[in-house]
Amino acid sequence: MPTFSLRHPYFIIVLCLFVCVLGITSIVQMPVDMFPPINIPVVLVATFYNGMPPEQIEQTSRIPSSASSRWAAESITWNRVPCRA
Repeated sequence: MPTFSLRHPYFIIVLCLFVCVLGITSIVQMPVDMFPPINIPVVLVATFYNGMPPEQIEQTSRIPSSASSRWAAESITWNRVPCRA
């Protein structure tokens, strides 16, 4: 390989220039996405109070205030899931 490149220096120079031009054109033609997909993190907190209705848990629970202050939550939603024992 070194002997070939020493015997044919112009071929090696043209080959290197071709690779550089090919790389530059591929970078220029690469599409740029203005809004890439972002995975928004979700925190799930499960509480289990046997015999207490969900409405009463929502009123007495301190989870929304502590969660919003700790993780700077933009919105908090309550999902009522039936508890299976």
